[in-house]
Order: sequence, then C-alpha cells, then structure tokens
Amino acid sequence: MSYLINLTNEEIKYVCKVIPFKEASAYFKSYPKEFNKLKPGFRVKSLNEDTIVRTLYGFRNRDFIASFLNKNIERWIKEIDEEIIKALEDGLDQDAAYIDVLARSFFSGNIALFFKIKAEEKSEDYLKVMSSAVVYQSAHQKAYEEEMEPLKKRQAELECIQEEMKNRIFDEKKNSEKLRRKEAELKEKLEEKTEWFEQEQKENFRLSERADKLEAELKRTQDDEVWRTAEMQQKIDTLISRLEEQVEKATGYENLISEYTSRLSCAEDDIETWKNKVRSREKQLFTYKEERATLLTERESDQKQIRELKEALDKALSVEKAYKERLFLLSTEKESYQQKNRELEETLEGQKNIETAVEIVSKRYSYIDRKMPLCPEDMDDFEEYFNYNLENIGFDKNVDGSSDFINYLEKTVFCGNPVLIKRGPGINLANCLANTLYGVPVAAHLSYSKNADVQIVSDFLTDTPDRVVCMDSFIGNCNEMEFIPVLEQHRNKIIIITYISAQMHSARF
Repeated sequence: MSYLINLTNEEIKYVCKVIPFKEASAYFKSYPKEFNKLKPGFRVKSLNEDTIVRTLYGFRNRDFIASFLNKNIERWIKEIDEEIIKALEDGLDQDAAYIDVLARSFFSGNIALFFKIKAEEKSEDYLKVMSSAVVYQSAHQKAYEEEMEPLKKRQAELECIQEEMKNRIFDEKKNSEKLRRKEAELKEKLEEKTEWFEQEQKENFRLSERADKLEAELKRTQDDEVWRTAEMQQKIDTLISRLEEQVEKATGYENLISEYTSRLSCAEDDIETWKNKVRSREKQLFTYKEERATLLTERESDQKQIRELKEALDKALSVEKAYKERLFLLSTEKESYQQKNRELEETLEGQKNIETAVEIVSKRYSYIDRKMPLCPEDMDDFEEYFNYNLENIGFDKNVDGSSDFINYLEKTVFCGNPVLIKRGPGINLANCLANTLYGVPVAAHLSYSKNADVQIVSDFLTDTPDRVVCMDSFIGNCNEMEFIPVLEQHRNKIIIITYISAQMHSARF
C-alpha cells in the first residue's frame, strides 16, 4: 500500500525526519548501486543526519526511496496497533491507550498525520486535545526515563557485580574441590613413598653387607693384581715399541704415497697436454688434407682451363687466319663489284643490295666457321658435378624422365644449339651449368628491355667471356627473326633462352 500518495510535502518531510539515522544508513549500505544512482560519487559513511533527510525527501518520488518510506510507515502503524491492543487489554480506554502509545511512537510530533494515515476522521478540537495530551505524556515519559536512567545503570552494574560474585563463588568451589582431590592424591603418594623408603632402607642394609664382602675380596684381588700388573706393563712396553716402529713405517709409506700421487698428477697433466697437442695436430692434418684436396681440385681445374685456353687459342689463330683470307677474297670481290657498278650505273641500286646480302652471308658463315661449340673432355666428371648442382636446387634424379632430360641437355648445349625454357627454371639451369663448367655460381645474364636491340645482344654475346649466358625474357617480346640469327653466330657459347608464361605475361603487362 502506498501511503505517500495522500500525504502533503510537509507530512512527507516529517516522516523523513523521524526515520532513525541508523536505519536509513543501513538501507543505503544494503543497496549501494541504487544509492550511487541517486548520489553518484558519494559514500554512505560521509553522510550526516541532515544530508540523509534531504536525500530521502529530495528523491521521495523514486521507487527506491518511496518503497523505504512506505515500509517504515506500515511498520509503525502495525506496531502502534499492537501496542494499543495491549493497552486496552490492560484496562485503559481508547483515548488513554492512544495517548500512552502515541507518546512513545514516531507520530508523537504529528498526531493528525497518524489519524490521516489510519483514515480516521477526528475533529480539530479532538486533535488539539489529543496532541496536547500526547506532548504532555511524552514529556512526562522522557522525564521519567531520565530519572530512571541512572537507576537502570546502577541496577545493571549491580547485576554485573552479582554475576561476577556468582562466578567467583563458583570458581572458589571448583578450586576447593581441586584442592581436596590434590590432598587425597598427596596422601596416597606419601604412603607410597613411605613404603618405598622402608624397602630402600632394607636394600641399603643388604647392599652394605655385600659391600663389606666385596671389599674383602677386592683386597685379595689387589694383591694378586700387583704381579699381574707388572707382567702386563712389560707386555705393554713391548707393544708400544712395536707400535712406534709401525708408525714410522706408516709415515714412510704415506710419504711414498704422496710422492707417487704428485708424480701421477704431473703425469696426468703431461698426458692431457699431449692429448691437446695430438688434437691440434689432428686438426692441422685435417686442415692440410682439405687444403691439399682443394689445391688438387684447383690444379685439375687450372689444367683443364689451360688446355681449353690452348685449344681456344689454336682455334682462334686458325679462325683468324681463315678470316684474313676470307677478308682478302671479299675485298677482291668488292673491287670487282665496284668496277661492275661503274660500268652498270643503271643497275646500281640492285647491285648494292646484292653486295650487301653477299657480305652478310659471308660474314655469317665465316663466323659460324669460326665459332664452334665446345664439349667437356670428361663427360662422366661433368655429369657427376652437374647432378650435384641440380640436386641443390631441388631436382630429383629418381623421378621418371630425369635421366632423359639430362641427356637432352648434354646433346643440345654441347652442339651449339640454344635451350628454350621457362624463366624460373631457366635461370637456375644456367647457374648450375656455369657452376659445373667453371665454378661460377651465377651465369652471365641479359634481361630484355625496350632498348635491347639486335646490336646490344650481339655486343653482349661478343664481349662476355663467360661460356654460359642467359637471355632472359626475349622470346615473346623481341623480333625473333632478327634475334635468332644473332644467336647462331655464337655457337661456342651455351645459350639459355627464357620466356614468361602466359599468366605472368598478362599480369606483368
């Protein structure tokens, strides 16, 4: 039931004021999230009574505060009704019961608010008389409570003292009971000790008699032991002398052991030193073997290169001689052509074209005669190194067709014919051939560009000393009719021609 709907602001403010500070603080602490929505950034501990009253009144329309106020009013009304019933049962009439109960209730300062909440209509005179009576009764009760307060405190103190005295009496009874039990235990122990003392006296008397007998026997034994002691002393002296001799021998043995130990330590150090020397000599020997193998390999390679250079020089000299003879013949033919041209002026243009064609053909075939393909002397050695280089780039010789591929390459490259292959594997193949033939890991390389004409290709092939050359991406980009005749003039070189696949070509352009 909502009591706040029918109350005025002043009446609601009165309810907020009479609510105890502890109850409001405990309510806010029980619901911290709801409280933070009302007062963000504030702590319940920092609020005083005035702040809590203003918070309750200011947020009275919020469900969180309204439910709290309604619950308190409902509880107050219920408690007042219960007290009035008790007062009526004690013999008071209705008005006297109201005066007695309301004077001790939260409505003692606003009697009209109580009857308004109860929905009981009372006249103004009745309310004034009832308010005065309640105020008087409340003041009388406060004075009575103030007079009774010291008496209640004194009574509480006396009750505490009485309780303490009861506890002390109870403790004294416990202590006296413990003392009685302790006295009984001590009496029992005293009796036991008395019996034990009597038995000990009897035992001491018996032991004293036995001691006298033993003393007499000891005197007789001492007399006998004097002679035995002298004899034993002689034996002891003999054993001491023997022991000293053994100690001297043991000292000598210890000295020998220490000497042998030092020698053994020195020997172990010498052994370790010799081991280190042996290991260093083994490393030097292994390095020497490697260097010797490298030198032998280099010497064989140098010998091969020297033989190849000699052969190339002989061929070059023979080719140069043939070239000079051919040049002389061409010069003679040229003079004859020039003479005929002077005689046949009307056919000058056609004759010049014939002369140019003859000169190109002559040069072409003279170059073909001069540039002959070369082949390794030891093909088995070449195949071994070539397969090793191919395996390094991922070539698997166990795959079907691998041996046929290698045979095809040998027949093609050593016959002066170029090899046409895709760009990626073509560059790797050129590098493998260069590394196999003359130990250079990267072959000579010329990539296609817009400015790469026939003359640039010819100059590159002529000026490059490397045996293996890679013409990269020319096929499909240049004029093959002009490009291929230039390659035929350099049949002494191994020429790898690469091309770009259709997908790569479309992505590139």
